[in-house]
Amino acid sequence: YTAKSYLSVMDRYTDIEPVNAPPNTVTQTMIRVTGRFINNYFFRKGYKAGLPGLYLIIQSIYYEVLVNMKRYEATNNLAIKTIEDKNNIVRDELLADLK
Repeated sequence: YTAKSYLSVMDRYTDIEPVNAPPNTVTQTMIRVTGRFINNYFFRKGYKAGLPGLYLIIQSIYYEVLVNMKRYEATNNLAIKTIEDKNNIVRDELLADLK
């Protein structure tokens, strides 16, 4: 895979992941991504692949974060329309304050 095609695959796969699970906390996320890095880079010897090994590990960490981001969006009802509606309300309040 190229980096671009891998990002496309990750986006599709993270859409399939169970988004009904609650998102991890900041602490849980940091522990998971740190553990993933240590496990893949040191114990599974990703360092032997050089930069490509590091890039692959970074992509796997991004996958973990992306799943969590999508779970957060689903839990907090952050669809594009919802976000636009909230932005419009804030914009209108700011403009009203300027008058």
